[in-house]
This record gives sequence, structure tokens and C-alpha cells, in this order.
Amino acid sequence: MTHIAAVDRSGALATYGPGNDSPMIEKLKRFVSGAGVPPAVQAEIIAELYPRSFRIGTSILTSIVTGSVLATIMHSWLPLAWMAVALALCGLRTIDWLHYQRAKETRTPSEWAFRFILGFAPFGIWWGTTAAVLLLSDDPLLMAIAVLATDAQGAGAVCSYPGHPPAALSFVVPAMMMFAIAGLIQGGAIGYSITFVEVVLIANYVIIIREFYRSTVRGLIARQEKSEMADHLAEAHLALKREGAAKSEFLAHMSHELRTPLNAILGFSDVILTETFGPLGSPKYTEYQHDIHAAAAHLLNIVNEVLDIARIEAGELTLQIDSVDPLDITRFAAKLIRQRALTKGLSFDVDVDPALDEKSIRTDEVRLKQALINVLSNAVKFTPVGGSVRLSAGIRDGVFFQVSDTGVGMTPEDLERALLPFVQVGRPMLAQEGSGLGLPLSRQLIERLGGRFHIESSVGVGTVVSITMPLA
Repeated sequence: MTHIAAVDRSGALATYGPGNDSPMIEKLKRFVSGAGVPPAVQAEIIAELYPRSFRIGTSILTSIVTGSVLATIMHSWLPLAWMAVALALCGLRTIDWLHYQRAKETRTPSEWAFRFILGFAPFGIWWGTTAAVLLLSDDPLLMAIAVLATDAQGAGAVCSYPGHPPAALSFVVPAMMMFAIAGLIQGGAIGYSITFVEVVLIANYVIIIREFYRSTVRGLIARQEKSEMADHLAEAHLALKREGAAKSEFLAHMSHELRTPLNAILGFSDVILTETFGPLGSPKYTEYQHDIHAAAAHLLNIVNEVLDIARIEAGELTLQIDSVDPLDITRFAAKLIRQRALTKGLSFDVDVDPALDEKSIRTDEVRLKQALINVLSNAVKFTPVGGSVRLSAGIRDGVFFQVSDTGVGMTPEDLERALLPFVQVGRPMLAQEGSGLGLPLSRQLIERLGGRFHIESSVGVGTVVSITMPLA
């Protein structure tokens, strides 16, 4: 085991060996391994160092062509010997490539990067030995072939390994610097020109490598961040779906639990109101019993709405689709709501297009009536005394039902909130009883039926709700 002793700046003796490298060696290792880059990105960069085998194949082909041409022109065996060594180095790179393809998990990305440099740097150094042509021959053709072949290999290294500067530089620097040095030794116009060209090329390649590296790493990091963001969004979406399903299941369960006693209260209230088993006695009992019955009926209606919302969100709402007469829907809703509006002191008008007489729609009659009655009830509830409510029906892009009122109206912000379950909007002094499920439930029912639900509102003017169903 070898240790190196050195004196640091403070004069203290420092020992460097395996596991205790000098700062310079540590920096070199960090540079070669690509330390500082996120691990996932680093793994993608290393994967670019060991892609399909065509890059090694290109090196093999270039080595054969260069060695053969130089041997032919020089009439010497030396280029062939050079070619044999170059092919042997390509063989070692191929073995390393096969090892990576078969067992990439056995080493970390940093270790694979270091192995790649150890295999590629000798190849660059060996290509640099072709600079001996400048010293052994004055033939300009030989010089041009050697210089151009090496520079072309250098350009290939720069373009092939943009994400890992040490990989590209491990070929470019030794190979092209040898030509620059050989040009200085040879001297003369040709020698100095080769030195100048090689130095300029090295400088340009370093700049290109730096820009390629920055661009590649930024792109990989951005792609990695997008992938992670997509994973997080997918997880959040699944979590929301699970929470939504759990909420809907809970609401459905609780709604069923509440409906049973409420139905019992209503049933017994009816028995008491009809005095089935004899008179109640005091008239106050009858008055209180009416209140109990009305409160229980109201609560049961809220529970039913909650149950419907839960069923829709859980995708369990069952529909009974059949051919339905839109006139019947309009008359039924108007008859049910008219007396409530008149009792409150509102005017109630119905406007029906005669063209509806021969039209029909395919839908769930009960659910469509429920949605339309909810909208009408909302209009009556939020329209002050002396106002008006209007129900219109006709043909426009299908069969439409439109409810307009002269109520308090809503701002655009309130309008968005009004379509959320359990939300009531408006000024506190105008607050009304209810669960805040009328509009949200109506919209979801209509959309589930394949129709369109549209609402417009202005504060102090009123609200217009349109329901459009496709013709049968």
C-alpha cells in the first residue's frame, strides 16, 4: 500500500493514501464523476456515455481507414502497428460497454463515469501519437491526413458526449495537444500553423463542451423536475380520489342512518295529525305537530339531497332513461312552485313555446323534475316580496328550461361559490334556510343526464338559470 507524505501550507505533515486523497485528487475525482449533479440526472448522463455500440464502431472504422491510408502512403508497417493498438483499445472499450449493458446496477453512476474515462483517455492519447507523422515526414498530404483525422475524432467526441465534459476532454486534450507540440518542434510555417490551429480548436471545443454541458444538464434537470411534479400530481390526485370516495361513502352511510328515524317521525306525525286513535285535546298540540312534521320533512329533503350528491360523486347514481314530454315536466314544476311563490307575494309566470307539443327528450324524468324544482325553489327563496319569477320552455339547441327572477342576484365571485356544495352566498341579513345543495345538485344532475347547465346573475337585477337537454 502506497502513501504520499506532503507538507501543507501550515507546515504540518500530511499523509495521502487510499481513503485519504489529497485535495487536488479529490477535485479531480469530483470533476470526472460529475459530482454536484442530482443523482437521477447523473444516471441519465452516464447512460449517454454507454449508448448503442455505433460510437465504438465509428472509432474502429476511423482507426482502420486512417492506419491503412497512412501505411499505403508511407510504405511502412508502423501505421499498421498503430492501427492494431488502436483496435485493441477499442476492444477494451467494447468489453466495458458490454459490462455496463449487462450489469449497470453493480456500480454507481460516478464509478461508471470514472471507468469510461479510464478507457477513453488512452484511446485519445494513442490517437495523439499520430502526431509523429509531423516529425517523421515532410509530406504535406500525410500531415493533412493525420491532422484532419484526429480533429474529426475530436469533433466526434465533443458531439457524442456533451453531457459529460471529462469524457470529451479525455480525448480532445491529449490527442490535439500532441499535434500542437509536434508542430512547435517541427517549426516552420506549416508546423506553427498546425500548432495555432490545434490550440484554437482546443479552445473552441472547450467552449462548445461547456455550453453543451450546461444545456444538457439544464434540460435533464427540467425533465426530471417535470417527471417528479407529474408523479406528485398523480399521487395527489389519487389521494383526493380516495378522500372523495371515503367522504361520499360516509355521507351515504350517514344519510341512510338519518332517513330511517326521520321516516318514522313523519309516519307517526301523520298518524297524530289525522287523530287516528282519538282527538289530541288542546289545539296547541295540533299546531306543534304541524311544526314537527314540517321540520322532519325539511330535514328529510336535505338528507336526500346529501345522499344524491354522494351518489353522483361516487358514480353510483342510477338513472331511468325514457322518452319524456318536456311539456309535462314544465307543467308539473310550475304547479308545484306556483302556490309557494304566490304565498310569498311574488308574481309567477310561465311561458311555453307551442313547438314543444310534438317534441320529446330522452332522460330520467324524476331527476330532471328534481333539478328544475330545485332551481325554481331557489328563485322563490332569494326573491324579495314584490318580485317575480318566470319559467320559460322552448326549442333552442335542444329543449331548454329557463328560470329567471328579480332576486338579490350574485357577483361573479359569489356565482362560483354558489355552485359548490354546502355553500350559501349573499348578505347575512338575506340568509335563508337550506343546505346550499340546490344549485350544485341541479348542475350535477343535468350534466349527468347529458344536458347543459348555465347560470347568469347580477347583483340587484336577478338571476337566470338555463337547462338545455338534447332532443330525442
